[in-house]
Amino acid sequence: MNLGHLALLYLGIAVLAVGCATFVGGLVYLIWLVFSEPAIIRNEIGARVLMHVYENLPIGR
Repeated sequence: MNLGHLALLYLGIAVLAVGCATFVGGLVYLIWLVFSEPAIIRNEIGARVLMHVYENLPIGR
């Protein structure tokens, strides 16, 4: 494997790591927001939106 291909491999790994960290950080922030600010889900519309987001998460149940 020459140096150019190795650099592209490392660049791809770095981009993948940044994408995963951004996704996980967003989920952690959403969970923190829900638990630290319960007023968000006190009304019916907020609860409906939150349940819609939760039901459409791409994780297995």
